[in-house]
Amino acid sequence: MVNHHNHPDPAVAELISQSSNLFGRLFEEIQAGPESASADAPPAPELAYDPLAALAIVEQLCEQEDWRNALPVASHLFVRQSQNPRVAYLLASCLQRLGQNAMALSLYVHCTQLEDEAPTPGPLFRIGECLAALERNSEALDAFDASIELARLDVGHSDILVIASEKADALRALR
Repeated sequence: MVNHHNHPDPAVAELISQSSNLFGRLFEEIQAGPESASADAPPAPELAYDPLAALAIVEQLCEQEDWRNALPVASHLFVRQSQNPRVAYLLASCLQRLGQNAMALSLYVHCTQLEDEAPTPGPLFRIGECLAALERNSEALDAFDASIELARLDVGHSDILVIASEKADALRALR
């Protein structure tokens, strides 16, 4: 269930508010285009929290399935740490859960690129889900199969192995 009210922890609510304000400001700047950007524009404000604390808050909000509140904080973190695969994954997860599969797909792909040397099955599995939601079933099947192969290498990913196998079998049945 999505929480449409302020978070009960005042410190977390303040972080969400700060991040939402920044997110709105960045969105307005993007909508206005590069020609409207002023050299005199103030830089984006820093979070009142250190990045590790903010990351922990995003993870907590995601665990609570509070995607709407997690989104602005995850977005703010991503602006600051776009090369961190965990941050990219969390932002993509928020977008996916809010029905923004095309945007989530791009971020999951970015996450797999960041994991280049040590890939994990999670982002590939989520890529498969996004592709399936976008009705790109052949590509989704490839992503599920790749996540299955990676999951077989580590028993810690047995849950992904089972679910990805089920989703791949369902897509194969559609052929």
